[in-house]
Amino acid sequence: MATVYHFKWIFISIVSVMMFLMMSLVYNCRIISLYSSKERPSEEEPESFLLGDRRERTVVLHRPAPQHGKAPPHPM
Repeated sequence: MATVYHFKWIFISIVSVMMFLMMSLVYNCRIISLYSSKERPSEEEPESFLLGDRRERTVVLHRPAPQHGKAPPHPM
């Protein structure tokens, strides 16, 4: 038998789920509006507000793979 106590907790759980969905929707719309309001990003400056600064990672990603049995090239 469902009492008023059960209905209260069902109502609280439904309201909390709806609040979570509304907050995630607001957050996603804020990110989409930030991305669309900025001009088309050039290759020199990445979108630092979404992905963080990619300049350090780009150097690591484009480093040539090491050849086995050879010394790495001298940095000069």
